[in-house]
Amino acid sequence: MTSEGQNLKQGDPEAVRRKLEGLIRNFEAELQSGELRPKVLALVPIFHGLRALGKALIPAEFAAAARDRILYYFQRYPQTIINGDELLVISGIQEYARRVRELRVQFGWTIASGVTIKEMRQGDRGSDLFIDIVKVI
Repeated sequence: MTSEGQNLKQGDPEAVRRKLEGLIRNFEAELQSGELRPKVLALVPIFHGLRALGKALIPAEFAAAARDRILYYFQRYPQTIINGDELLVISGIQEYARRVRELRVQFGWTIASGVTIKEMRQGDRGSDLFIDIVKVI
């Protein structure tokens, strides 16, 4: 990770947004270049910045780790179908599904997902992945 990406790990959402805005603005120069790799490398800190922005939406004192952020989000929106992309943003990690399984299996949260939701939605094949009942077994 670049030093710019590391600088985006901490901070309030507005500070992260401003830094991200600068990175995107600077990317315009990379688009003028004919080489692919410099463009890709310039996108890496932007990618990390987007993750940092999603994580910064929930203050660290409420939820510092990805699993905590997911649980916090579920508790804020109980009995709501939550799209997997929402969990990707709020968790700040690609392995958000593993954290959801941990909440269900190891910590006893009742969370329905996958086929159960499709059945509940009577065959609708949308991209909604999880519904949180937010009830400890």
